Amino acid sequence: PHGTWVAQTVRIIARNAKIVDLEPANSGDFLTALQWIADNHDLPVGHASRLDIRSVNVSLAFGESSVPCSISEIRELYERGIAVAIGSGNGRNVDAVSYPSCATEALSVGAVYDSAQGSESWGGCSDSSTKADMVTCFSDAAAFPDILAPGASITLPHGSVGGTSFSSPIAAAALAIMRGRFPTDPAGWLQARLKFAAPVI
Repeated sequence: PHGTWVAQTVRIIARNAKIVDLEPANSGDFLTALQWIADNHDLPVGHASRLDIRSVNVSLAFGESSVPCSISEIRELYERGIAVAIGSGNGRNVDAVSYPSCATEALSVGAVYDSAQGSESWGGCSDSSTKADMVTCFSDAAAFPDILAPGASITLPHGSVGGTSFSSPIAAAALAIMRGRFPTDPAGWLQARLKFAAPVI
């Protein structure tokens, strides 16, 4: 269900997006999946396996990091022009984010409320009051996360969900739309456009 919910979140922003769903079971599978994207995203027009991948969302975590990290597979995507958005994690940390959202070439995406929702409890923490653009109590943070996006609560066909797993697909969907408008921009430019167009919270 998690992958389905993430895909549905993408469609909130990019309604006509075509989605390639990869669900790695462990960190090794995750790196293999990233390499697969790098190898298959820009096959020639007319190729049966051509995917035209414009951005990548990552809604998973394999540990934490208090410092920026280097992930060669994400760097390769970045160098090939594919912007990557990764949920910062739901560990309630104030000085660490999830691995792989520590990757220097990706956008680390934390979660905010999209509206006032009264008090909210999230398995281990709670917010006694809420308002739009307020950072959620569960969202991991450090000195280097890049951007915040709505992650509480996201209304989907089955009900409401919350977490940075649903913040990062909103950012990834925005990056895909921006790629359509700026087809020759390097990935870093697209990520900067999104990051610096947002208000400071």
